[in-house]
Amino acid sequence: MEANNGILLPMETDPETNPSVSIFYPQVIGEFTPFQGQQFETLEEVYDFYNQYAREAGFSVRSYSSKKSKDGEVIRKEYVCNKEGSWSTETSGVVKRRRGVGRESCKARLVVVKSKYGGYVVTIFEEAHSHPMTTPRRRHLLKSHRRISGVNQLVAQQLISVNVSTHQQYDILATQAGGIENVGFTQQDMYNSNRDRRMKIKGHDGEMLFDHFMNEQEKNPGFIFKVETNIEHKITRCFWADAISRQSYKFYGDAVIFDTTYNTNRYCMIFAPIMGVNKYGQTHDKRNCPMLQKSSSIVDKDAFNGMDNSSSSQDD
Repeated sequence: MEANNGILLPMETDPETNPSVSIFYPQVIGEFTPFQGQQFETLEEVYDFYNQYAREAGFSVRSYSSKKSKDGEVIRKEYVCNKEGSWSTETSGVVKRRRGVGRESCKARLVVVKSKYGGYVVTIFEEAHSHPMTTPRRRHLLKSHRRISGVNQLVAQQLISVNVSTHQQYDILATQAGGIENVGFTQQDMYNSNRDRRMKIKGHDGEMLFDHFMNEQEKNPGFIFKVETNIEHKITRCFWADAISRQSYKFYGDAVIFDTTYNTNRYCMIFAPIMGVNKYGQTHDKRNCPMLQKSSSIVDKDAFNGMDNSSSSQDD
């Protein structure tokens, strides 16, 4: 759905009023254009319709103001072009970061009020803009039209689980969508989303690890693990081994490689996978992975004994 190939109609304002300002009217198919008296059931429907119109026209929208009744219900809501208003000319001597979106005193807006029959009705629709519209090839960069869908978030989480970097995640999604203009968000949006996800689980990752171990043990009683914490309830050491690794250790436990060259910098803990050698001289993964703080010199011998113990055990 294109806005008539992005054609714009500039019209000069009254020279006596402001001879230097031009007004731009976006050309959008009638069914996507709001009009006075148009009714909506919810404010979400109002925003979605106006935002879709803005995408077809080539501009971004934002919520501007609202008025509530005594019981807290929104009775008036106003949405404006993202270039509404103007930047302050006052300087305080502080250098501020330059932003990509400038304010150009745009008057385009949509106002709805609560109807006595229920829902909301459009009372004001200002169509004219004080700036040219964004070209179709750059509309996907407009802020109000960028959103990471639940499907894309799920795909990103799956890629994160196999250590795919953020920029590679974006490249994969762009290839699937047929180009970056079809992804629906920018690479920076993905970086921000991954950052927010990390912040959300911060402080809870220890609990998540313990829950994961418990789930693995429910699926296979041969899975064992041991977790030790300090007085601050932070993990200092943990050890886990599945049924296959324990069986391998029973047969070939006399030849074990304990590799402590791996290091996880975020938690200052050493990741030490245990490898084994069978009777044919072949190296195989014993699927035992201790994690311990740098100050720890060895893994608790009870953890190794557990590899050859048929019973499962865990410490909170």
